[in-house]
Amino acid sequence: MEDKRNIIITTLISFFLFFIIIFLMYVIYVFAYYNKKQEEIYLEYYNNNKYDFIYKNLDVSKELDKIKFNKVISIMYDKKYLLSIYNKYYNNSNIYENENVFIDRFYYGNIKINLDSITFNSFGKTNLFNRRKLYYDKINLTSNTGIKSILGIVDDIEFILEQGSVLSIDNGDYICYESPCKIDKMFGGLHIINYTSNGFNYFGIININDDNLSIDITGIDNLVSYK
Repeated sequence: MEDKRNIIITTLISFFLFFIIIFLMYVIYVFAYYNKKQEEIYLEYYNNNKYDFIYKNLDVSKELDKIKFNKVISIMYDKKYLLSIYNKYYNNSNIYENENVFIDRFYYGNIKINLDSITFNSFGKTNLFNRRKLYYDKINLTSNTGIKSILGIVDDIEFILEQGSVLSIDNGDYICYESPCKIDKMFGGLHIINYTSNGFNYFGIININDDNLSIDITGIDNLVSYK
């Protein structure tokens, strides 16, 4: 009888110690590991080209639709699309020596980043019962030629136009008839533009890489005329 009692006590103590160990491991995971691991997962999603995940987890992404986001992704990460732009607008110009120079300037799809390149925003706090909600703020990028850009949402961008001109951004997502043309919120990164001024049509690529930018359309170095 005494042996049975000792076995029960030993079993209860073992279960109690096991529970304490599991609980301590959970506490360590929550307070010392979870947040860092979450950021590493978000980094991995970017480096594995999971753009749907990035869009869903961009801070205030609901204010800008996914179609606009995908247009930025196409020009920055779709080499075939970039080549079609080069062949249509730049192949017979003197702006770029060849298609490889053009791709090195605008293509961001072959560069892996680390956590230092991402800024995050979060809501709530991670504790024993809840987890913070993590969002991408800005993903800072650099092309092969050292041109910096970002994925993220930027505020207060304005475009300077010539009098009587019309600016279309991303095939009509934004259309400007007056200067300065101010946009409160848009996706950072690369955008295509069509610009009509003094009876001529121009094509170009703009790089939105910060908040509060003022861009003079006539000063864009890749502006090329077309019929």
